[in-house]
Amino acid sequence: MIDLNDKIKKQRNNNKYDIKYRCYCDNCGSDRGYHGKRKANCLCRSCAMKKSHSSVSVKTRNKMSMAKKGKDPWNKGRTGIYSEETIKKMSHAKKGSTPYNKGESISEEQKIKLSCINRGITAEKFNGFTTAISKAERTKFDDSGVRQQCYENANYRCNIYNCNDKLNAHHLNSWHTHKEERFDINNLVCLSKQAHKTFHRIYGNKNNTKEQYEEFKVLITERQKIKQDLYLIAGAPASGKSWVCNQLTKDFSYVSFDGINKNYHVYELLMNNSKPLLYDPTFKISTFTKRYGHLFNIHWGFIKEDLEVIESRMRQRNGKITDTVVKRIKRISKLSEKAEFIGTSVEVLEYLKKKAPL
Repeated sequence: MIDLNDKIKKQRNNNKYDIKYRCYCDNCGSDRGYHGKRKANCLCRSCAMKKSHSSVSVKTRNKMSMAKKGKDPWNKGRTGIYSEETIKKMSHAKKGSTPYNKGESISEEQKIKLSCINRGITAEKFNGFTTAISKAERTKFDDSGVRQQCYENANYRCNIYNCNDKLNAHHLNSWHTHKEERFDINNLVCLSKQAHKTFHRIYGNKNNTKEQYEEFKVLITERQKIKQDLYLIAGAPASGKSWVCNQLTKDFSYVSFDGINKNYHVYELLMNNSKPLLYDPTFKISTFTKRYGHLFNIHWGFIKEDLEVIESRMRQRNGKITDTVVKRIKRISKLSEKAEFIGTSVEVLEYLKKKAPL
């Protein structure tokens, strides 16, 4: 069911808007929030699950029954065509229950670990799962129109980049720690999706404050005015990335990928303003360039060593060449086509010495 009188505007890319209407479940009448007309005549999740569990046809049930007994439901002379695990799943489906008990197979420790990964925090900072009350508050916030008011007050422009790309409403004082300010329009600022993600990659997803945002805005504004040179040193394991960078600490600011928390490496790069930067990520090199290319003048450098050299260095570390290492060597070889300078670890070191500021 759909209420054509209750509608809101939601912005999307290219400064266009979608009209969303208040929808209700056709079966139980529960509120389903705002959706487009295409999803208007749909069931809520609970009713949809009940319908899907009871929608197995008589013909399909007969086939599942035959398969359970070891017979061929397609009459092609085959027997024992399904494993015991598959038969159990089909039996669950026949009874109208879910055949995949995912919630029971994951331990509490695994759930905490996955939650921390999704939030970008360490296990020591875990402070509980998202509750049903918090989810309900999020839904209430989406339906309240406060988000739309935030966009209108900002004239549909990002407060950092002054663009009108896909927009987000960012809470200056965190949603989690300042519950009384969740619906306060003065606690919201309009950010583009890129700026919003960059902020949370630097400062995390909880316990954020207005002071953090003000510091972030100053950092980005200064970085946009004067882009700092960043020499991104890439290579296979044991190719000598750390050795090269450690030889240049007098003339460059070296941010070690292995030496800091991965959630704060961008913050460390932004805070080092005095010298050109050296950075040696071991993966997601292209992704880093796409996300932060507007903040730095990124120069790609690749260390290419022979497999024999890498293998001997791995032995010195009490390691060995695995399939993963070989794959990374091939990956680096493909990416090196975009590099400004390529060579052995000694050659790359000499090249960077020439680039050092006088």
